[in-house]
Amino acid sequence: MILNRFRVDESSPSGIRWKVESRGRNKRYFCGDPAGYLAYSGNENYGWRWCVCCKKPIPVSRVVWIFLNGPIPDGMLVDHRNGNVLDNTIQNLCLKNHGHNVRCRTKLCSHNKSGFHGVGWKKSDGNWRARLQRNGVVVQKCFSSPEDAARQYDKWVIEWAKSCGEEARALNFPNG
Repeated sequence: MILNRFRVDESSPSGIRWKVESRGRNKRYFCGDPAGYLAYSGNENYGWRWCVCCKKPIPVSRVVWIFLNGPIPDGMLVDHRNGNVLDNTIQNLCLKNHGHNVRCRTKLCSHNKSGFHGVGWKKSDGNWRARLQRNGVVVQKCFSSPEDAARQYDKWVIEWAKSCGEEARALNFPNG
């Protein structure tokens, strides 16, 4: 159904356009019109989304991926390489598992006490611990200050991103 109704077009703000004339709840869409609407979560952009027959909204990034690469395997998500959810060009999209996608988030969890990504208090040792898990491998090291642990975490993230040919995201000290 998706392939019959939409087409990928990088000149569209969302990345897709209507292929056929369609009628929504309160609007009529014409062939060639941009498809999708910009969704917000609080004060943040959530990304371009569209609605099939006014049912569950689906991220445009998934639509673009399906058009150009086929079905998305179970357990995989479409991620934006540069972190910009409004950029749905195929060069910016890649598949990630849920764990990797969570690690690329820039916001800290609400229960984070250190104020840094990948840093937690290790009560048994009375130290701050930098911890990173990638592809089932865990690396961790203890430090006396959360800042030192955060710098070590950043080093690991940068090394890992380089080995994967990606951009390091969710760094504690992005400017060095």
